[in-house]
Amino acid sequence: MKSITTINPEIRVLKAASCPSLTGKSILSYQVGYGGNRANTSTTETVIQLQVYANTGGGFFNKDWIPLSTILQLFERTPSNKTITSNALYPLFKGRSINTPAFLLAVLKQEGFLLPIKD
Repeated sequence: MKSITTINPEIRVLKAASCPSLTGKSILSYQVGYGGNRANTSTTETVIQLQVYANTGGGFFNKDWIPLSTILQLFERTPSNKTITSNALYPLFKGRSINTPAFLLAVLKQEGFLLPIKD
């Protein structure tokens, strides 16, 4: 297993794992961590955060730690009669890689935060 480098020392890695991308074309490596919420600098709140840090495919992606609470706030904006898709996560990465929202959604699915719709 590759060693994991954490750029933000304020985040403690609780789990490192991998999962397939939503398309199944690549394997994503990710971390679940616990630590300071840099997205909200007005508080010293400690939160669960997620980070995609590797991709076996060729697509670019963002390696920032994303607070789970921020993700859930975005999901709450989705009407209850609509399906949650990676589009709900685009505000987190505006002007950055378009792959990251779908990669993050794959991680959330792997961790059991989301369930796929059955055909």
